[in-house]
Amino acid sequence: FNIDLLLKNMLVYNTTENDNPDFYGTVYASGIANIYGNVDLLSIDVAGKTEKNTVFYIPINTSTSALEGDFITFVNRKQLSTTTRERRRTQQSESTESKLRISVQIEATPDAEAILILDDRTREYIQGNGSGNIRLSLEPNENLKMYGNYTLNDGKYFFVMQNAIRKTFEIKDGSSIAWDGNPYNGAIDIMATYQVSASLIDLLDASMLQDVKRLTVPVLCKAHLTGELQQPTIKLDLELPTADDELKRRVQNIVNSDEMMSNQMVFLLMLGRFYNPQLLTNTQPNTAGMATMIASATLSSQLNYWLSQISNDVNLGVNYRQSEGGDITSREIEVALTTNLLDNRLIINSNVGYKEDAFTETNFIGDFDIEYKINRSGRLRLKAYSHSNDKYYVRNALTTQGVGVIYREDFASGKTLWNYYRRLFKLKAKNKTSQEGIVEEPNENIK
Repeated sequence: FNIDLLLKNMLVYNTTENDNPDFYGTVYASGIANIYGNVDLLSIDVAGKTEKNTVFYIPINTSTSALEGDFITFVNRKQLSTTTRERRRTQQSESTESKLRISVQIEATPDAEAILILDDRTREYIQGNGSGNIRLSLEPNENLKMYGNYTLNDGKYFFVMQNAIRKTFEIKDGSSIAWDGNPYNGAIDIMATYQVSASLIDLLDASMLQDVKRLTVPVLCKAHLTGELQQPTIKLDLELPTADDELKRRVQNIVNSDEMMSNQMVFLLMLGRFYNPQLLTNTQPNTAGMATMIASATLSSQLNYWLSQISNDVNLGVNYRQSEGGDITSREIEVALTTNLLDNRLIINSNVGYKEDAFTETNFIGDFDIEYKINRSGRLRLKAYSHSNDKYYVRNALTTQGVGVIYREDFASGKTLWNYYRRLFKLKAKNKTSQEGIVEEPNENIK
């Protein structure tokens, strides 16, 4: 027999973890399908693009844990004697003796959602939307094979530290995953960031803060994952997006080793403050203040966890900080809210709170960012913002507002960029010539 089908938003793939522990989920697609063969061998070929409600899961064969020294280590589950996933895979290979061949060529669109499960016990995973071309191949008595590239337009990394602290990292646009056969041997290149507000008093001496008019600054905690899915390499980094070059240089002089960077990440993620061993040695520890900050971080994580049980679109954080360095004391309480609305087209980030320090004339702090994706891919966006100024002696106003249009395009090299726009202009010129020919033809017939 030989049957051709025209698919329109049809369910073409529907499996659970028990059916296939390597790759499972639901895939809705529009395209064409061909079913052919006989009773000895049934073949199914599908070519199309994903539609809404598509969700596919890719379990990673590693678990992550936060340690005091190395911060993050990847433990290979293959070293364990047996695992639930391995038992399921063995049961699957023993039970799938039917002669079935499946080939699925899918154009992934931002309507589809990809979830990479890093640790199913702690619910640590990467969730994102993107685009790319993926081919799935299943031959009789063989495991599933996967080929193609998937580029994330946006997403979140739900990071869990010591089963208590939960943080939601933002996936940078352009992060990618590529497969060349084995789903576990894929190559990843994912950049994730998490923003906190931290006081410079904990990191720098009072003499270094005389010309700094804002002691509490936003800090981007960055994690860059590269390499194989089974054993990725992670590089940690910090960025002060609103600081000037001199302040960045002072911070870099202190955070100048991998060990110091790891300690900074642990303190920033758990306590919302910088780590400085000299200050911890030279000053009496504020046990009550430290306990308050730990309770604040735990409360924030638990609030996020409870909200995630209701909706994954809301991220709420509550932080309290009290910093002391020499004669300078700073206290701050803030509430951060992040949400995605209108089918993830509208992104709202806000950070409001109350602070007390020696340099500020107002106790209210607040930063707001609103972005709207004009197209589904998110490359074209509208943005409005209101940010607190860092240098009060430079600007009279305490805040800066603005609106704008954002367009994003990624290219591997300048040559690729040139070829892209050259083909684009040639196509426009060709279409213009074709339209002019269509307009002139009726005039000749009239004569």
